[in-house]
Amino acid sequence: MKRRTLFAPLFIITLVVFSIVVCALVYAARTAIVRHGIARANERFEKQEAEKGFAQLTRIDSWAGQHPAFMSQVRCAAIRGHVQAGNDDAAIELAEREKANDRTPPRPSNVWEALYQVAAEQLDPFRLKDIGGRQPDPNAGYQALLRALEATGNPQRLARAEQQTAISIRDAGRVKTVPEAVAPPVITKPPSVPVADPEAEPVYDVPDSIPEMHDFGTGRFAVAAGASIRVYSKEGKHCGDLRAGTLVTVLKTSPGKKSNGGEIAVCRKEGAGASDPPLLVRTRDLIIRDGSLSQIPPNVTDLLAAHGRASSQLKRARQDAAQRNPHAAAYKAATAAYKTFADDVKRLTAARDQAEGADRSRYSDELHMMKNQAPELQSAYETTKREYEAWKATNQGAVDSDPQVTAFQRRVNKAAQALAPYFDS
Repeated sequence: MKRRTLFAPLFIITLVVFSIVVCALVYAARTAIVRHGIARANERFEKQEAEKGFAQLTRIDSWAGQHPAFMSQVRCAAIRGHVQAGNDDAAIELAEREKANDRTPPRPSNVWEALYQVAAEQLDPFRLKDIGGRQPDPNAGYQALLRALEATGNPQRLARAEQQTAISIRDAGRVKTVPEAVAPPVITKPPSVPVADPEAEPVYDVPDSIPEMHDFGTGRFAVAAGASIRVYSKEGKHCGDLRAGTLVTVLKTSPGKKSNGGEIAVCRKEGAGASDPPLLVRTRDLIIRDGSLSQIPPNVTDLLAAHGRASSQLKRARQDAAQRNPHAAAYKAATAAYKTFADDVKRLTAARDQAEGADRSRYSDELHMMKNQAPELQSAYETTKREYEAWKATNQGAVDSDPQVTAFQRRVNKAAQALAPYFDS
């Protein structure tokens, strides 16, 4: 009888230990494969084989997405590839997403992925410490962009990239490589490159004489103008991004899944073929107007794109300024925890309602146990939200008067003024 009594706890302990060992082995194998894949992609880019480099990154993308440090390294590799291919806009987009700390790992779709993510959260700070662990350097994208642009030997490309970013690439991307105790080597003076000035807004080309009425046809179009313009699949999963200033035709709008931020616009990118799948984008990341892109002259589409880019830069600048709120990190963490909890309750409730017998009882027990966690999570969410909103209300002027915010607000105002003769709003 005693043996039988001891068997159950020993079995459970063995099972737990075995699960931990398996998770650790899987973690070690996956991270080794991803490291190797990133190294191979960088080798391809160095050999001027951009297409093969991107193919390598695509193969490891799903596994790399479980680790913020690897997500950062994949982006840095992709930045080098885009610069090599001459697509500086795509490289800048990735560097700005890295600066904005837009590295949210995908939500696990099953229990095994959830267990792996838990293991990654515990092991990343140790195994991936050399590349930032769970908190990689937000300037890593700018550092990669700076080095890649300098390697082209084309100062005009670097100057142009500086004018399109919210901050100086050279300030954010400068890396100290010489120890303080060692005298730096003599360096020849580099060629003079104009430094981008955020105060110097672009001059928009507006004709002297503009007709009173403009008929741009029927339908609707939009310009991408969010801080991060994500594209979703019909299942509601993030499957790509749009560059700020991109013009799209809006086919229709419909309520989206709450996890995607509300209303969704079904769009088609300018120049896309009839067989290309439509894009699903949050309407909050678009500026939607009436008309048909095919009937808008090039000078007006240029103004629309410039207004979209400036609006996106302004939103990013406001986000950066708002992050100085001392309660921002706690509020973000509490919101994520509460949202995940609510989604889990919804998922388990649906599973319970469809199950029968022992499975139904098991789901009911899990929901009953989770019920006890709800008050604590809700209290943490409400407390941090109250503290965050109170600081925001008291210090709103600090965001509005931030130098980058005011600079990009002026740029948005000038672009809007240039568009005013063509559109009502």
